[in-house]
Amino acid sequence: KRDWSSDVCSSDLGLVTVAAGDGTGAVRIHQRGARLRIGRLAPGATATVADVPHAHVFAAVGTLTLDGGPTLAEGDAARLTDAGSCTITAGPDGVEVIVWETV
Repeated sequence: KRDWSSDVCSSDLGLVTVAAGDGTGAVRIHQRGARLRIGRLAPGATATVADVPHAHVFAAVGTLTLDGGPTLAEGDAARLTDAGSCTITAGPDGVEVIVWETV
């Protein structure tokens, strides 16, 4: 078993897969093609949402922008459908973000 705490607490790793149907996360789930990723991004840091048919981006703490467009405040979410690869940029105080991706 792997200790994921240092990955999750780091602000320079982008998004970390914590649960996935293909076994690549800390927890294997029974939904093939689904992936739960989380990240703590420093102010101005970026991370990429994969090019998947469906993604749900949730700003748990702080703010973020999606591809330089819409700003998500703390507690906001965006549902992406066939949006292609998308860049998350952390706001001025950084962001803790949760991303569900499904194929």
